[in-house]
Amino acid sequence: MLLRHLRKASAQGARNITSTTILYQTLDACVYVSYVAYMGTASLKQSLVSAANSGSLCSALNGYCTKAFPSSKLQLKGSSSDADAPPLPVLDYGCMQRSFGQQLDHFNSSEARTWRQVYWVCGDAFPKTAQEQEESGVIYVFLGNESPLGTPQQPIVFENARRHRALVVLVEHRYYGASIPVPVNKYGTLPAADFTWLTIQQVIEDTAAVLRHVRADRSVPNAVPAVVIGGSYGGQLAAYHRLVKPAVFASAVAASSPVTFVVSTKMWDDTGDRYFTNTAASADFNSRSSSGSSSKHSSCSCKAVLRAAVDQIGQLIKSEGGRRELAATFELCQPAQLTSSFAAGQQFQWDVVADFPWFAMSNNQPSNLGRMREYCDVLLDAMEAKADPMCALAKLSRYLWHDGSMGWCSNFKYYAADNTPPPQPPVLVSVYAAYEYQCCTQGAVHGGILSSRGTQAASFTPARDANLTEFLQDCRQQFGADLPALQPPWFMRDVARLTLETGGIVFTGGSLDPWQGGSCASVEEVQGTAASDGGKIITRRRHGKDMEVSSDAGSLMRSSQGHAEQEALSGIGSADAADQDDSTRSAAAGVAASGQARLAFVVYEGASHCTDTHTYTWNQPGQPPAWKQQRAQAMDYAVHFAQQHRLRVRRSTAD
Repeated sequence: MLLRHLRKASAQGARNITSTTILYQTLDACVYVSYVAYMGTASLKQSLVSAANSGSLCSALNGYCTKAFPSSKLQLKGSSSDADAPPLPVLDYGCMQRSFGQQLDHFNSSEARTWRQVYWVCGDAFPKTAQEQEESGVIYVFLGNESPLGTPQQPIVFENARRHRALVVLVEHRYYGASIPVPVNKYGTLPAADFTWLTIQQVIEDTAAVLRHVRADRSVPNAVPAVVIGGSYGGQLAAYHRLVKPAVFASAVAASSPVTFVVSTKMWDDTGDRYFTNTAASADFNSRSSSGSSSKHSSCSCKAVLRAAVDQIGQLIKSEGGRRELAATFELCQPAQLTSSFAAGQQFQWDVVADFPWFAMSNNQPSNLGRMREYCDVLLDAMEAKADPMCALAKLSRYLWHDGSMGWCSNFKYYAADNTPPPQPPVLVSVYAAYEYQCCTQGAVHGGILSSRGTQAASFTPARDANLTEFLQDCRQQFGADLPALQPPWFMRDVARLTLETGGIVFTGGSLDPWQGGSCASVEEVQGTAASDGGKIITRRRHGKDMEVSSDAGSLMRSSQGHAEQEALSGIGSADAADQDDSTRSAAAGVAASGQARLAFVVYEGASHCTDTHTYTWNQPGQPPAWKQQRAQAMDYAVHFAQQHRLRVRRSTAD
């Protein structure tokens, strides 16, 4: 099937297109992704290639599992047929890859350097005449995020583009994929200082410039509205594009967008624990005993066993003897890494469940399809056999990481805080460190810098405060002593208030996605964040030691709790005027004053991360029909919001 698509692409004259059709099947306990993660002999691989050449790959998969895994008793429960393969959007919509001469620095008129930014245009669904475009056309602008853009395949885009008569534009994010704005040496490294132009402000200007270029190149009428779409970090970007440039981006779909997880803000501190409670909810949902199916696991849930195991570990790490017992139970290669200190024990207690958010996040995406369910089954089977939560978790750990070798052991390593002075410039770093740079300088988030309250009833992760001091030390160790201070932009800090004022945003997300904990599922949640001053910069004091957090505040209000944890909060205040230009402020105020501000929320029940924007969910077998319907609903909301742009342009033209 893959080769057939590629021959078709060549026949239609679409050169240099590489596309992978993901084919997979669910087995009783495991999931395999054929042609993506291949297992089997060379002759078996060749048989699949031959089947692909003859257009019968899906049919050939029926015998693949038993041949590739002859010692397994697993049976294939079902697979899609060859006729079920969806048409590739890159062909079905006439997608063409282009590049654009983009400015390096949109905010410095004396900087003349440019670079080539990759984007795609898919125009087959767009009306052909200017009159039709003005009356009913729309532009979908899909945003790349912290990875290469790849070939156009996003479900929410291509399930709905023809229905909305959309011109689809997909834009790769600067510093990712082929859109690197600065030279990179043959080792894939560049001076850390060359990340200077990696800011969300620059990214928003990039997108606006590409959109202007496409409009001009295709003579698209001004009345045609643009809907900006993104998922995960890209979902945050979609919201920010709408808030910063509401006259350019008429509405936004912010999918799985953790807009409250902005490092160093109060809302990050307030809501970070939801990442872990959503992970626990996924474990509960995917336990056989709580998913509605008949099961021998009737007396316990996955979350409860994990919670009990973590609590057992928490008791054992308090003594050296307990840590020795843990090292033996979990088969550590170097027991001394754990037995050396209580701090090492705390890291171990965290590490042993640290991957569960990833399992929850990717649970309905190949190649992790159903993984949370699978791992919970292993855990609960072990629990029934051993009747001891910690031993059950140790068995699951072995199941996860055993590499099949004789004498296998678990390679736990304790990492003490690095207090050495940061390197002086110039510092060479990998180009793949781009997202870490964004975390360090603008507050983009990853799961390692979120606080867990360790609540017994709601979570199974240990209690842990995100340590900003250590985080910023690590940042300087990686990028050097002259790394710019952490300073989230005004629109990231004030996202809740701006969202209520500007409107035109559709928030979508899976109910079991850890990152949904930082998104919004109702207008009440947005109002609550705005009312709590969630955008204020927070600094923490512990035992008289101030944490180093960039704060643009003029004054700090301190509580009087002695050595207890204290919060010093600073308002957004006057500092925002310096990085928010007058035109942006007046545009946002104008939209708010017009009374047209609206919001919509779509939650995919039982879903994990980016159910609508990632290619992994395209035509997925077993996917609830409601998810596809909800993706259509989300785009209907966004296009409805965007119609206000069309009406405003028409009124201004008539006047």
